[in-house]
Amino acid sequence: MIDFLRHIHPEVYGSLILFLILGILAIIIGIMADKANPKNPPWLVMFAEYIVESIEKFTVSKMGQRFKAFAPYLCFVTIYMVMAFLLPLFALPGPLTSTSVPLCFALITFVSLHVVSLKYKGIKGWASRFFEPFIFFLPINIITFPSILISLTFRLFGNAVAGEVIIDLVYWATNSPFAKIGMPNLIGPLITPVLHAFFDIFDCYIQVTVFVLLSALFISRESEIEVKKKKVKRKLNKGEV
Repeated sequence: MIDFLRHIHPEVYGSLILFLILGILAIIIGIMADKANPKNPPWLVMFAEYIVESIEKFTVSKMGQRFKAFAPYLCFVTIYMVMAFLLPLFALPGPLTSTSVPLCFALITFVSLHVVSLKYKGIKGWASRFFEPFIFFLPINIITFPSILISLTFRLFGNAVAGEVIIDLVYWATNSPFAKIGMPNLIGPLITPVLHAFFDIFDCYIQVTVFVLLSALFISRESEIEVKKKKVKRKLNKGEV
């Protein structure tokens, strides 16, 4: 058992710590919300309510009312990824630097968009993507089929790893001259806070926004054909066409 634990990557421990933190926060906020005065709720409850309402508005505005059920997923993705990017600030391993974590989120989005496609287009409509624009494009379309899964995974993973690698290189480069004379690194701690601010905070905002926005657009666009058909039917019924 001990040997097994030794082979677990630090990112897995970071993810478990993050889930523990999120679980404890969820329990605390739930208890506080039950006991809170509706006229004067605690700031933590108000902040949690603000996040949930913001994600719901975002989901409806980008995906439509019919996809409001995806709001909890997008909310969890947003909160998890923001905290995952911020973990290295507290000297904890970032879960997103392990390919398994970005892959899991990308896989959920990938499966969801195809489920939505089957729901609104049917099997025939879903399968037509492999023959567009001509049947001769079938081999190319089959090869590019997992492109969304790959791009979502490696975009998130690459940016998370890039920041960590650059910061490690700066620590190593600034520490080498001092290590030769037996002194602690005096330059690295002065430079790296700026890099941490960029890669762990600013880059976090960009990557989380891009992932959530692309997930919402990829999923919602799978119902576009059905929406167009309904609009045409409405015009036919009104005699506009």
